Amino acid sequence: MNENQLKQDIKNSLNAVTDGIDGPTQARLHDIRHQAVFQPKRRRRWMPVATVASSLVLGLFMIWQFSQPNVPENGQNDWLSDVELLAAEAETEFYEDLEFLTWLEESQLLESDI
Repeated sequence: MNENQLKQDIKNSLNAVTDGIDGPTQARLHDIRHQAVFQPKRRRRWMPVATVASSLVLGLFMIWQFSQPNVPENGQNDWLSDVELLAAEAETEFYEDLEFLTWLEESQLLESDI
């Protein structure tokens, strides 16, 4: 079945359904369709205002974010403290024994200041 035949079949079945509708209902449906198709398009007057307002808020937020300094309170860069943490030898030993320390904590044998 090709596309034109399918369209014709759909049209015929819809026409068969509408033929069973009484005259006043058909007239009312025709009037409603006419009003819907030919009514003037309403403009959404709030849309430009919302666009300008959201752009303004976004712009102010970006200005506020970029005006803040990127240096932490201690004066060091975050990446520098990360490198120091990764380079520390004692830290790797701590992570190797992490499972044991977790077991100690669960057993409540580990004191809080260790």
